Amino acid sequence: MSTARLAPSSLPLRERVFSLAVHLLQRWIPLLFAGVIGIVVADFIAGQAWYFLVPFVLGVPIIILFLRYPFLAVLVWLLVFPFIVQGEGDRPVYWMIHRAMIPAVLGLVVLTRGRSRHRQPVRFGLPELFMLFFLLYVVANILVLGKTRIPSLIHVYDRLFVPFCMYALVRLLAPSRADMLRLMPVAFVSLLVQCGISFLSWFRPDVLPEYWLHPGRTTGSLANPAIYTSVLMFCILLLLQYALDSQKRWLRSIVFPAVLLGFIGVFFSFSRGS
Repeated sequence: MSTARLAPSSLPLRERVFSLAVHLLQRWIPLLFAGVIGIVVADFIAGQAWYFLVPFVLGVPIIILFLRYPFLAVLVWLLVFPFIVQGEGDRPVYWMIHRAMIPAVLGLVVLTRGRSRHRQPVRFGLPELFMLFFLLYVVANILVLGKTRIPSLIHVYDRLFVPFCMYALVRLLAPSRADMLRLMPVAFVSLLVQCGISFLSWFRPDVLPEYWLHPGRTTGSLANPAIYTSVLMFCILLLLQYALDSQKRWLRSIVFPAVLLGFIGVFFSFSRGS
């Protein structure tokens, strides 16, 4: 594929520059990546550090899987993140699932098929521009005026940058009806597990980790009533819409009790906003 085909003269200058940059990255990034991996693997083999090769062996099929179905990253994040957001013992998993996975998959989508899987490319507009300006403003404010720069920048990365990457990933993927159907089991399992943890915190708090407990409030695994009820309402609305659109009675008989259970969890969190 030639550069002229990627960026025809009929396109605006911004579109041609973007297409050319993507084309060059698609051609050279895989070669550079393969070269770096080869050097690292050779060094590990020479140093008899075989145990470090395991992440590389597992990393290749995971990358291929995300290349074939990037929306899997969204499903994995929604399913796993509520259980690792608290607790110091889960930091390696937190790094992989939250800090690395979403930005990395977004980069893969942009470099490979983020603009080619649709008939019309996704166009970012004024809201995305304000998001970028806000992120840059916060970072600049921390660098100029902040007293604890590194912890503050890490906090911004976790609370702003990764969610913005998730937003951009969903925009680029434009989830289909099949993707939304795959989201339903994730919402169903998350709802039941969070409510189950809540009930255990009432009747058997001794079986739960200490950082999942919040005296006097229902918080599930999130240790915050507002976040906990936001997750429940997100799952409830997805499942409720799915059940109302479905013609299967057996499915409604399963989903509606789960929705009712979710509302009970929201009520006993005593979160006024939710």
